[in-house]
Amino acid sequence: MTNVVIADDHLFFRQGVEAALDAAGYKVVGSVGDGDTALAAVAQTRPDILILDIRMPGRGGVSTLERLREAGDRTPVVILATEVDDDALIGIRSTARKFGA
Repeated sequence: MTNVVIADDHLFFRQGVEAALDAAGYKVVGSVGDGDTALAAVAQTRPDILILDIRMPGRGGVSTLERLREAGDRTPVVILATEVDDDALIGIRSTARKFGA
């Protein structure tokens, strides 16, 4: 079974993603609402996949991804966004280049 952590600040959305993943045979081992809690959940559960929202209060998705990669964590990440501005795209791209993704 594939273990997943979901990080999105909208509880209703997270619950919907959880239900869809459960129905597809994935196991949600963490469901959190901000980047700092996502970092802790990844460290604690060592998921196979992290689903990460770009815009969250506090530490956003790009900063969370940068922190993970700087710490040597190579968990595959799926980025979620309802809208993306240029700064977020540049941040994701530079993080991917910096860490060879």
